[in-house]
This record gives sequence, structure tokens and C-alpha cells, in this order.
Amino acid sequence: MANQRPCTLCPKVFTSPSDLVKHMLMHTGQKPHDCQECGKSFSQASHFKVHLRTHSGEKPYQCTICKYSCNSTGHLKTHNKIHTGVKPYKCNYCDKSFGTESHKKRHELVHKDTKSHLCTQCGYTSNLAGNLRTHMMTHTGEKPYRCKVCDYSASQNINLRTHMMTHIGEKKHKCKYCSYSTTHASALKAHTRKHTREEPFGCTQ
Repeated sequence: MANQRPCTLCPKVFTSPSDLVKHMLMHTGQKPHDCQECGKSFSQASHFKVHLRTHSGEKPYQCTICKYSCNSTGHLKTHNKIHTGVKPYKCNYCDKSFGTESHKKRHELVHKDTKSHLCTQCGYTSNLAGNLRTHMMTHTGEKPYRCKVCDYSASQNINLRTHMMTHIGEKKHKCKYCSYSTTHASALKAHTRKHTREEPFGCTQ
């Protein structure tokens, strides 16, 4: 088409000259948008705007199902997959699936067994720097994830999300034998043993 403006460095095509200019910044490495708070730079004004919200604490995008809010539409879209259960990204090594490609790639490191991140206090190793940071909190006692409803705090965001279900009343773990439901998978597992008579720790004698 006559109005199409192709990028000379990749297959992408644009109809707007300004969109092409913005796109070219990604190839040239230019980052004209500088954060005065932390010094980070961005090539796209939209990315810069989202970044500024990490300093202001502004979270204008609210989940319509729970109380979760965030600073970008992309984060909200990723969060919504928790409710829909959609997991389109399948692990290349096992049967697990994930809601985002980044979560899939992080999981696949488990299969590669490259544990290069070492705790200097106890010898714990991990293939993810983020796991090591979370582990270090067991030594420091740091719990940066705080509940906005009560005084609960946690060292991991996933623990805080589980806790938040106690406030919103979402009991997604349901017993297949009776009407019992709970916010915790571990609680459901313990409850199910009442039906199956399964002993969690079998006697070896």
C-alpha cells in the first residue's frame, strides 16, 4: 500500500511517520526520555510514563474481579490470566504451561540446572537471581510485600496474593467430594485426606 512505511532494519511496517520514528529509536539505541528520580532512560514516551508511576505509586488500572491494581495495561492483562486460567506458553521440557512467556522462560531454567547464584551465608544455590534475593530475606527477615487491608507482610509476592484472597473471599480451591472450598491449596489437600483416609506420612516400620 502507498501509505505503508517499512522499517529498513526489520520486517515491521508502519502507516504513521511518527510511529516509524519511534520504532527506529529501538534500533539506534537512543533513549531521549530521562527519569530525574533514578536516572533511567527510555526510548518510548509511553514506557517512560509507565516508569514514572513506579515512583509516584500511581496504579490507575484496576482489576474488575479483585482488588488488584497496577501501573500499566500490560501488567493488568497479565494479571487477568490468573482469573481466566489461560496458559498459552508451554514448557519445552515438561507438561507445565504458563500465562506469560517470561514465566515460561524462568521455569525452563529449572531444567537446565545452571545454579550460578550462591548464598554466602548458608550455601543455597539457584539458577535465578530473583530466587536468591527472595532467599536472602530468610536471613534478613525482610518482608517488603505488605497487605493494604491488615498488618500482614510477606517476603514473596505470591504469598501476599494468597493472603489477599482471605479479604476478597475468593475460595478457588474446591473439594471434589463435598461443598468445602478454601483459599489455600495446602488446606484443600489436608481436607481431602478426610475423604480418602490417606496418611500424609506413611509408617516405614
